[in-house]
Amino acid sequence: MEDVNIKTEQTAKEKRDALTIAYKKTFSGQDGEMVLQDLIKIGMIYNECFYTGDSPQDTAFKLGKRSIVLDIKEKIDRKIEQ
Repeated sequence: MEDVNIKTEQTAKEKRDALTIAYKKTFSGQDGEMVLQDLIKIGMIYNECFYTGDSPQDTAFKLGKRSIVLDIKEKIDRKIEQ
């Protein structure tokens, strides 16, 4: 049973590493950086998401956009461990 768990963990790690590499490739280079900077602007990751007068739906929408961009950044910044 332990061998099955180890194999499953290795497979999950390999998939995660492959996805990390794909994100790094996608957002590298001049075009990738330009798109990432635009997503950061759209996702408002360096701005407040809560404004007086916003409805809860507006706030949830902004937080959703922000969450997506933060997830992309996390994948790009992730280190691949050997």
